[in-house]
Amino acid sequence: MAKRQVKMYQVVLLLFLSRTFTIISYNPKQGTSFGATTTILGMVAGFVLVFLLFLPGYALIRRNSLPGEAPDLSMCAAKALGKGSAVVDVIYFLFFAGVAGYTVANFELFITTAVYPHASQFLIVFLLILAACYGVYMGVESLSRISIVVFGFFFISMAFIFVALVPDIDWVNLKMPFWSGLEQGMTAFWGGVMDSVGRSVELAAVLYLAPHIIGDLKKGVLAWDAMFTVKFILVSVLIVGVLGQLGITQPFPFYTLTSMAEISIFQRLDSLHVSIWVLMGYVKTALFLFLSAKSLSHMVPEKFRRHTPWVATAVALGFALLLSDNVRNLNLASLANGTGLPVLIAVFLIPGVLWLIDVIRHRKPKGEEANAQ
Repeated sequence: MAKRQVKMYQVVLLLFLSRTFTIISYNPKQGTSFGATTTILGMVAGFVLVFLLFLPGYALIRRNSLPGEAPDLSMCAAKALGKGSAVVDVIYFLFFAGVAGYTVANFELFITTAVYPHASQFLIVFLLILAACYGVYMGVESLSRISIVVFGFFFISMAFIFVALVPDIDWVNLKMPFWSGLEQGMTAFWGGVMDSVGRSVELAAVLYLAPHIIGDLKKGVLAWDAMFTVKFILVSVLIVGVLGQLGITQPFPFYTLTSMAEISIFQRLDSLHVSIWVLMGYVKTALFLFLSAKSLSHMVPEKFRRHTPWVATAVALGFALLLSDNVRNLNLASLANGTGLPVLIAVFLIPGVLWLIDVIRHRKPKGEEANAQ
């Protein structure tokens, strides 16, 4: 097991920045839900569901933990399945690389659509993923330290946005929940719930970061989930209240919102915000490349493990180019993510099945259980 290196609050900030990147890169044209008050209620319900989805994986890790040491999901799979755990490693290797590639593709679309329309798509993709690969070699401890600094700048930038735009909120735009009828309201509500799940790929990250973390995983996940839910509600109110209907139809409404924010002598601050978002995109991409490389390292001999970040980077680059080269592919990936199905499989189904197998195969005799208690 890996030596624990990172405090839980650092991981919470790292995962918060990673999940918040989905707000920054949000594009209504990709079919995901955002903004409406009914959807916001769905996000609140999603907060509870997201935490519940984490419990099977948490139970599996806790069951296989030793005093002061915790395994990751791959180690638990090896105990439950033996050599069959390689299948689990392959799944998560591709899953994490896919998340990294999807993040890069969304970042590229945002930059070339809203900020620098004439920029080279390939150059943006290549440079971000290359920088993220360097971040993998820095390790999760360095990434968590960077996340503290980025979170500080992000918090200040959000404070500027709220101070500048709260007076411009038109509360008429915030319609009562289910105002359009029960059927459409339930569709929006359920969309908010599953959208919350779909934005929670970081739960799978926790299952692989467990050996590195100092602190209580369950409390950390609860804090991370609560922080993002509050942030999402506040940003939703701001977008819908200020932009109205434009907020749920305009590409990258969060960027549109920041472009409107002016504070006294500071004038427009969108360039500052974009700089911070670049760092957030880097942190998220590096995190999931790290996890992809870690999954791969469980399948290769030790002498080859130092090369796994490059393999993970190459696979993620392939995913990123496939998605960024065709907007239709990216939209389909976003729709699939919005269903919550990838997260349900990676966070709930696979850990739940592994926990069940582990319980059945390694059931303790009644006398031994009584002595342990």
